[in-house]
Amino acid sequence: MVTEREAQTVINEVFARNGIKLEADTPFSFSPSDQSPISLELDGFNRDLNVGYEYITGEDQTTFTQEVVADLDKACESNVGGPYIKTIDTQYIYGDTPEAYEDLENIIQDFIADLRSRGII
Repeated sequence: MVTEREAQTVINEVFARNGIKLEADTPFSFSPSDQSPISLELDGFNRDLNVGYEYITGEDQTTFTQEVVADLDKACESNVGGPYIKTIDTQYIYGDTPEAYEDLENIIQDFIADLRSRGII
């Protein structure tokens, strides 16, 4: 498994190569399913673009529940304001470290390409 710090390094490099600057460990308020807002801390976020990510490790699972992740995914699929937050669960990163890094790079590059194709960034 790739550690959170290793994942952040790989993911931040992909965003940077695409000209997107992210603020690390960013507080973020989100309202899942029209409920009261909850406080999240995103691993990386760009407030101007409303784009960011969270690499979910064991310690994050109390906040980034399945419901919250589903609602973030739903908002991300919308073309109406977002937020556009890519969540990546560590359980999906298999193989040796170079293979896992490549998987992470592909996940984020696909995310950025999708946002570009929709005119979000």
